[in-house]
Amino acid sequence: MPPALLVLFEGLGVAPASPSNGVSQARFPYLGSLGLVYPHRTIEAAGPALGLAEGEPAAFAGGIRAILSGAPLDDDGADPLGLFRALDEAGLRTLFVSGQNADAEPFAEALDAAGLAGCEQVPGDALSVSARVALAAARRDADIVVAVLDDVEQARAFGSPARVAEACERVDDAVSRMTPAFMATGGFALVTATHGGGEAADPVSATDAPVWLFVAHPDARTSDVEEGSLVDVAPTFLGLLGVPAPRSMMGTPLAQVPGH
Repeated sequence: MPPALLVLFEGLGVAPASPSNGVSQARFPYLGSLGLVYPHRTIEAAGPALGLAEGEPAAFAGGIRAILSGAPLDDDGADPLGLFRALDEAGLRTLFVSGQNADAEPFAEALDAAGLAGCEQVPGDALSVSARVALAAARRDADIVVAVLDDVEQARAFGSPARVAEACERVDDAVSRMTPAFMATGGFALVTATHGGGEAADPVSATDAPVWLFVAHPDARTSDVEEGSLVDVAPTFLGLLGVPAPRSMMGTPLAQVPGH
């Protein structure tokens, strides 16, 4: 089975350009290049699609829970670690890597307690995380790596669109270092965000903006699903691996490999 990478940004939403939208002021040369070659789209990260009220954002805890469970947040039967459990049952070794991120700590602790993944917090920014992830790919430290990049979330706390733009360009650079390391060995990468925020002037609150989803897989084809959300990320990722999604997942694959 090919190695695979799941990259999760914090706070990188998609919204119209404006002076307060630091995301729109950033350059994304690598993600832009992925979008020219591979399937990509925007997906919902707030509201009813995630089991929330209209316009209510998921923020990090809700966003990553929706991603990992593959189910809306109001689903009592959802498994908050469903993605990792499915990977473990398929016999795949998984590594969860983040910066020194307080938001990610509860999930890392839960994964560690359940024995579902190795967990590492790397000092530094997205480039430090990308260096560790690329090394893991080269050494095959794990079959699957999930990387959380919180640079945009940290930058927006200063209320400066310029700092947000700088952080966006740094995470784009980080993805450009991680993704080829997996694809060079026949693997693939799925890139998305847990919630929006950097595209707004408010330095505190998450937003209800949609987020990008890039599927860097040479054989992937976009599915017929018209509207996607964070709950579709795990079923998409598992489907590309050829791993069955557990019954607890309510999402639908947004991209597929013919024959899987």
